[in-house]
Amino acid sequence: MKNEQGKELASMAAGRSIGQYREECRFWEESMVYLQQENLHMKTRLGAVIPFIDKGAMEEIERYQNLFLTKDMAIALYRKDILEHQRLLTGMDASSDEVLKQKARVAQRRLRADMRRLEQECSSLKFDFNEYLEKVLG
Repeated sequence: MKNEQGKELASMAAGRSIGQYREECRFWEESMVYLQQENLHMKTRLGAVIPFIDKGAMEEIERYQNLFLTKDMAIALYRKDILEHQRLLTGMDASSDEVLKQKARVAQRRLRADMRRLEQECSSLKFDFNEYLEKVLG
């Protein structure tokens, strides 16, 4: 009897975990949209200030342009990873196979670490870029 109750409790906890993973993925999707918009804004800002920047600073302008393009690619790749993970989660419930649950846990943790790193990198890039603009525009 206790063994059955333990299995039932474990099954309920697994179901809550899957629900949590799905919610976290939805949040990441929204974050990706926001990061894309911020990156687009910075690229637009970069293009708008080029006429006002000393021609000797073009190397730094190109560096920022390349950083923004690199972030665009990273965002696109993470969006793809998130969508694939969501597909995995969509087919899961509390009664899913343990191997599948473990695969979902590992993928969730990896994506969580990747998202943390991406958000930190994008934030640093934004602050660095704004400091650069302040320096060159006076």
